[in-house]
Amino acid sequence: MSDPSKRPITFAFNGGPGSSSVWLHMGALGPKRVVMTDDGTSQGPPYTVVDNVYSWLDRTDLVFIDPIETGYSRPAEDVDKKEFTGYSEDLHSVGDFIHKFVSENGRWSSPKFLAGESYGTTRAAGLSGYLQDRHGMYLNGIVLVSAVMNFQTLWANDGNDLPYGLILPSFAASAYYHGKIDRSRYPAQADLLDEVERFALNEYTLFLMKGDRTTKEERDAMALRLSAYMGIDKAVIARNNYRISTIFTRELLRGDSRNGRPLRCRHQRHR
Repeated sequence: MSDPSKRPITFAFNGGPGSSSVWLHMGALGPKRVVMTDDGTSQGPPYTVVDNVYSWLDRTDLVFIDPIETGYSRPAEDVDKKEFTGYSEDLHSVGDFIHKFVSENGRWSSPKFLAGESYGTTRAAGLSGYLQDRHGMYLNGIVLVSAVMNFQTLWANDGNDLPYGLILPSFAASAYYHGKIDRSRYPAQADLLDEVERFALNEYTLFLMKGDRTTKEERDAMALRLSAYMGIDKAVIARNNYRISTIFTRELLRGDSRNGRPLRCRHQRHR
């Protein structure tokens, strides 16, 4: 390469934590990809690999990173894996690898990017500061795939009802796609989602925050409202304390004798 400043370089990694980069490599960004079904699930054998017309290689060099304890990356025999598996430890080992790769391959003048998926987005955010503070390396951009910056938004538990409101619009979109929403009331999916998003951020959030102080009238009204938005029986909603998570996938198509099968979701809102 005569002028590295003319060719970007992107460091890509998946998340987990605990996942190798094979998913981004063979599923999205690399020169080859595994053929999948239209909804992203794996086909049965024999499996097929084809040229990836969507590869980023026409725009950037790609370096796929398997952090220690993922893929084939393992610590040396006399090194404890705990030196690599904490949040800060992970940032240090991946960041130091990126610094070493850039230095040994003469890429300091290249535009530099990170591409992380799931927990890899948390890693990418942390790496941006670590690379700058520890190595004086400034990035030109970060790509966040299935971003998660606050894990409180993913896992509900006692005292954390936040995920229930955040997932509600996606459930509503899935119900709309599968014909479980009153189309006479909501001719367009966008109309439904606008209403559900406002409801989730206001009435529903307030209802959840009240906990056991809700009245029977409030609970009955909430079950009816959630049933209209999610397309599942209000009795199921009540039995689950008005907090619906993965049980949605078993209940939405129960009346069609398809409960428990994978559902397609068409919640593609862009703000």
